[in-house]
Amino acid sequence: MEEKRSLNINKIYPDHLGRQFKKVFNQTKKKDVGWFQALKKIKRKKKVIITDTLGTVIKCFIPEKKYGPLLVNKNLRSLGYKTIYNADADYLFEKLGLWFEFDGNHHYMEPFKYLSDERKYDSLKSIEFKGKPIKINIIRIPYYYGFTRDVAKYIFKTLIKYFQKVNTKLPIDGFYTDEKYLKAISKIHNNMFTGKPATSDLEVPACGIHESPFGPAGYCSKGIDKLLA
Repeated sequence: MEEKRSLNINKIYPDHLGRQFKKVFNQTKKKDVGWFQALKKIKRKKKVIITDTLGTVIKCFIPEKKYGPLLVNKNLRSLGYKTIYNADADYLFEKLGLWFEFDGNHHYMEPFKYLSDERKYDSLKSIEFKGKPIKINIIRIPYYYGFTRDVAKYIFKTLIKYFQKVNTKLPIDGFYTDEKYLKAISKIHNNMFTGKPATSDLEVPACGIHESPFGPAGYCSKGIDKLLA
């Protein structure tokens, strides 16, 4: 038997506020709200559209002009690092020894992906560059994170201050400021009603699985443990 749902819910949720937006709000959606995601390529007709809102956010908080280039999807060995496991870094600031890893749904659903992640992180305990041991810190960003102010403070302040205790290349107070946060959300989020860049927390999607069809029901046991850790 088909589950009966509230009329309003049935209007809102199909196509993620796409075709039903005008029926619900009595106006046309001006722009998509935007999402906090890693590098993504979308094919539309004959064009390939590349979006990288996570990279955009990182650059807002850690300017390349001061800290060097942000390397995207680079293999560590190809950069000259000696590692036990041949890992690829999603986002890497070599000058800071700081690596951002985006954990998509497959990090939670595939047992072998979980195991490869563990080998990757263990291998960084003994990494060398030009014959000298170095330290690289990893910040992992789950795919269900929304870029709220609390998330921004956790990533760019709390975690940076934590790693600064063992990595003096990082600033003691972290990278977070409210000004950087507002700049970041204005670049990746939009007001659906006006089409203008977001200017407040009220225009930022909350944490949760919004666009992805992959939820906890499909996670492997290790993925569940990772979610609850």
